[in-house]
Amino acid sequence: MDIRILFCEGPQVEKHRMVSQIISDNMDQLVEELISCQWEIDTEIADRYSEPLIEKCKEDIAYHLEFLATAVRVQSTAIFNSYLRWTKVLFSNLGVPEKEFLDNLECIKKILPAYLSDEIQNIPIEYIDIGIKELALASSDLPTLMGEDIPMAAIATQYLDALLKGNRRAASALIMDTVNEGREIKEIYLNIFERTQYEIGRLWQTNQINVAQEHYCTAATQLIMAQLYPYLFSSKKKNLNMVATCISGELHEIGIRMVADLFEIDGWNTFYLGASTPRKDIIQTIIDRDVQLVAISATLPTNIPEVQELIEEIRAQDNLTHVKIIVGGRPFGMDPNLWKTVGADGTARNAEDAVKVGNMLVQGD
Repeated sequence: MDIRILFCEGPQVEKHRMVSQIISDNMDQLVEELISCQWEIDTEIADRYSEPLIEKCKEDIAYHLEFLATAVRVQSTAIFNSYLRWTKVLFSNLGVPEKEFLDNLECIKKILPAYLSDEIQNIPIEYIDIGIKELALASSDLPTLMGEDIPMAAIATQYLDALLKGNRRAASALIMDTVNEGREIKEIYLNIFERTQYEIGRLWQTNQINVAQEHYCTAATQLIMAQLYPYLFSSKKKNLNMVATCISGELHEIGIRMVADLFEIDGWNTFYLGASTPRKDIIQTIIDRDVQLVAISATLPTNIPEVQELIEEIRAQDNLTHVKIIVGGRPFGMDPNLWKTVGADGTARNAEDAVKVGNMLVQGD
């Protein structure tokens, strides 16, 4: 697996940002040219695709460009590679031929340089070439995370089954019974909620459930988490404050909510701001609540530039120089060095690790 980080400094940073901006600024025109290019390669594709499918194809091309622009901006081939692997699984389960996917990447290589000056033309091409090689090695299968060898496997399986059947009451009763049997809330979060959320995402990616089912399962879990709040706020407090938030534009909030809840269990005073919070409001909350730690979440790699800009604005505040910042979410698992690129103090792969990293940064333990 090639997870090179094409990291450069000084003028090279500006070149990468320039490429990213040019792609974003010319998105609509690029999509139209890329569709035409793909039609030229496969002259029968227009006959196979209805008008709605053609529009969906345009959306997919726009996603390819958005993820390429993001990867180039933060100088990480790992992000683009991961997106290509993810898309390969998705397309395979939707019945989209891999050749169409590869043809589109070749079209990007052909069309995009015309928008770029000579000195920056090769930057996105290198990302695409590395990605195509990675794609050839990638599997179109995505194994389940619900194996029998995981902690609390039977309960997690029952919980997921109840959600998929639309039986929120049964799912809630199962969790409350588990709590009453003496299981720690942290165990339930990590072994049931977190793991089943990953599995729900896998089921959607492999076309086994639809968007409505995915949203229902997530909303049900959030409601059940709220029923556990009396147990969260019973912990002895440390006199430490933290803000947990998604950046503006990020709607996937359940992960950062789990982070906030586990910090609350650990004795922190938490201020959970939820999904898509404007930068200025996040910063004002940090100031008003006198926090020592900020946890920022991004699930979509295309939101990483917003994370970086938020961190830059926090760092620019003279009265917030003491504040430590941790970041998390799927992109930071794709690229183990991405947290450094965006200017954070640390990262964590899950809610439990976030608490450990936060305590280490603020208290040194």
